[in-house]
Amino acid sequence: MLKPMLKIEHLTKTYGGKAAVQDLSLHIRPGELCAFIGHNGAGKTTTLKCCCGIQQFDAGEIYVDGISVQDDPLECKRRLAYLPDNPDLYEYMTGIQYLDFIADIFGVSAAQRAQRIRQYGDAFGLTQDLAQSIGAYSHGMKQKLAIIAALLHEPKLILMDEPFVGLDPLASHQLKTQMKAFCAQGGAIFFSTHVLEVAEKLCDRVAILRKGQLVREGAMEQVRGDDRLEEVFLELEDTGKRYDPCIAQKTTSGAGRGLCAPQQQDRQAALPGGSIWLRAAVYSADAAGHAQLWRYGAAYGGNAGTAGAGLALFCADGAFGADGQCAGQCLYQLRTFVPLPG
Repeated sequence: MLKPMLKIEHLTKTYGGKAAVQDLSLHIRPGELCAFIGHNGAGKTTTLKCCCGIQQFDAGEIYVDGISVQDDPLECKRRLAYLPDNPDLYEYMTGIQYLDFIADIFGVSAAQRAQRIRQYGDAFGLTQDLAQSIGAYSHGMKQKLAIIAALLHEPKLILMDEPFVGLDPLASHQLKTQMKAFCAQGGAIFFSTHVLEVAEKLCDRVAILRKGQLVREGAMEQVRGDDRLEEVFLELEDTGKRYDPCIAQKTTSGAGRGLCAPQQQDRQAALPGGSIWLRAAVYSADAAGHAQLWRYGAAYGGNAGTAGAGLALFCADGAFGADGQCAGQCLYQLRTFVPLPG
């Protein structure tokens, strides 16, 4: 297995005694395109700034291509590019002057910079505007210039904070194309976004942050299961629990690990419009052995059209045997829910 291009181990950052990021561990390998999602104030920007060496942190370790950000920050910065959510550019410069300035910092040769500036300038439709003052640029044009600058020295890792904000549809499409090409060539990208549809279609990995803590991380298909990423994210935000779609399935086939036995149970719930039968699927514990809430079972029979409740299933005290089956008592709890379409 390839070594991580970005390795975050037990990262903790506090502001005035309040933890902005708490015990965060995450590995991103070459070729991976990982989305970083979470509500405003969850700690995404803080994490990205710590990773690129512009924000000190209180505990933990961060490695870029095997090099410690704390021990050798300059070498790490040579190997990465950081695109903030609102790039601060030197507005008295022209676009081409700014790109030459960035190329000088990273030691990009004259021939290489000319070729790359033409390549990316044409791709993002900015070549004809590079002679203009940056102060005359729109927000979208500044964003495009910052993206081109980030790609000039051919980094191994790109960190991006909301990179699609301010881009027109064509530029957004081109950025996604460049991101895929970059990872296909062995680079790695870690970026934050609130556009969950883009993350779901573009990325092969996703990390979900809630109040400074990583609540879910893994391959996109594993994290979302049969649901949309938005549904998984909203449930995590609502419950604060770890959600595992390998276990919280919409079927009662018994697939998955850590199943409570029996694999399905029927219960009758009293609702304002009458009673309804609910069928529960299965759930498990997290890696630490703590019982976790799962996605609710399907309603059927009776006046199912008025369903407004679901069954949550627990394994008491996280009592799982060596075979991954629930060795304790399976507990059920009625929870209000709104059935999702389809």
